[in-house]
Amino acid sequence: MTAVPARKGPARSDKTVAERRLGLMLCAPAVIAMLLVTAYPIGYALVLSVQDIDLRFPEEGGFVGLDNYVAVLSSELWWQGVFNTTFVAVISVAIELVLGMILALI
Repeated sequence: MTAVPARKGPARSDKTVAERRLGLMLCAPAVIAMLLVTAYPIGYALVLSVQDIDLRFPEEGGFVGLDNYVAVLSSELWWQGVFNTTFVAVISVAIELVLGMILALI
């Protein structure tokens, strides 16, 4: 057997490359704005989540590491909230599924 060289695709014209570059340049400001609008609050929330901050005296807060997460995950109230949320979500999706099927078959 002889090896067959792989075929190369059609060469891109200068116009195609220019159009692609223009599209990226036009999308870039919107993408950058969306990243800033979403990344900054998420990053700030992560920074705040590892600190002990009292809203009455915010300057007295300090770094506590993962202690906040340990406190939340070991709280019975947290797990009750997770159960309630899951229960409501499962029941509502089941009801919506049944009603949707009934309405689709009518």
